[in-house]
Amino acid sequence: MLGRKMHIALSAALLVGVSLPVSYARETPDTLETRIGTLHFESGYPSRETVDKLYDEMDFQRASQAYIWGLPAVGLDEWRRAHYNVFGGKNGEMLTYFDFAEKL
Repeated sequence: MLGRKMHIALSAALLVGVSLPVSYARETPDTLETRIGTLHFESGYPSRETVDKLYDEMDFQRASQAYIWGLPAVGLDEWRRAHYNVFGGKNGEMLTYFDFAEKL
């Protein structure tokens, strides 16, 4: 059974009169082993479980990136709060520490 993309490609090739590349002639595998588990395909399209698994993986990747990219901003804000609340610095004032013990 051919997938929708394969039908469209075959129809276009017959209408235009060109030959299809070899990649269209190959069958799409029914399963694919990946780092996130086995992905199942039906007629070349991902099954519902596979779609859900891929969306979960995308959510995980986006959350990881948000954490990585947000970490410097959180650290900078904590530094700003310490400047005002812990060390008594004022707006526009620069504090200098001569050694690590003074900072504590």
